[in-house]
Formats: sequence, C-alpha cells, structure tokens
Amino acid sequence: MVTLDNWVRDSLMSQSDDLIYKDAANNQIGFVRWKLSGLLANRDDHTIEEFKTLFKVVSTHHSKSVELPVYYVDWKRGFTFVLRYNFYNWNVTIIDNRPSDTSPLKLPEYMHIDEQYGYCFVEGFPEEYIKGKYIENPRAFTFCCDHDHDLYAIVWHIISQTPEPPKVINAVH
Repeated sequence: MVTLDNWVRDSLMSQSDDLIYKDAANNQIGFVRWKLSGLLANRDDHTIEEFKTLFKVVSTHHSKSVELPVYYVDWKRGFTFVLRYNFYNWNVTIIDNRPSDTSPLKLPEYMHIDEQYGYCFVEGFPEEYIKGKYIENPRAFTFCCDHDHDLYAIVWHIISQTPEPPKVINAVH
C-alpha cells in the first residue's frame, strides 16, 4: 500500500495528458484527498502528517482508459473504508472493527444502502474487502452510490454515530 499522494505522483502524473478523463480523475482524487480526508481528520486530533497520509491506495482499476486508485483508510475510531469511483458511481466497503459488544451501525432507510447492491462492480477491490449487503451484516458490507454528496452524507452519518475518544489530560503536580 502507498499513500494517496505518492500514488498520484508516481502513477497518475505519469499517465498521458491526452486522456480525456484525466481531469475527472484529478477531481475524484481531490474529493477524497480534501473532502473525505478532512471529514475524517477533523473529528480526531490528527497531525498534518497524519492528515496527508490518511488515505492509502490498496489497488487500482481502469475506467475510460485511466488508471484509478482503490482507496483505503483505517480510521482511528475503528472503521475501515475501501472505495473506488469509475466516473459512474462509488463502490464502497465499510468494515466496523470496533469491539463486538459495541452496537453496530444504524443507517437510516432513506439512505437506501442495499437498493443498488446488484449494480456494485468492485473492480480492483482485493477479495477480502468484497462484502455482502448491509442488511446481512451491518459490521461489514459493500454498497454503491451515485454521487460524491451521497458518499459524503453516509460517511458523515457514520461519524456522527461514533463517539469521540476520551481526551487524555496530563495533570502536572
């Protein structure tokens, strides 16, 4: 696995500037790099270096002749996110790594998490990150959604259900 920044430098920048969808790939990476990273990092005390390396690239896939990343983040609060975008939709796996006595995620029905499951094409996902539907296992599931704002809302909803870790205060005697 490499950091997203290193993958962009080593892989995306080496792809031809003649590719029609290269700008769209840059926009996709920007959404992950700034919006999703910011959403996750702002809920925890991350250093600048941690923020820069929050998202990794676990694998790649191709869409519209452009090599694209399969993103991976192991969030401090006990969740693993694996996602990819192919200019049509986001495919996402969420794994809840919190202790088993912790209540599983509760995603509202209006998010229609399982509705498009048959349209999930997880090309590039390592096998261990391809899961079933949310309704079958709310601790490890794969879904797809059409828009950046849908994905952002789902991640925000998960964050809103995850309590902040207690602050450690060092008392001076």
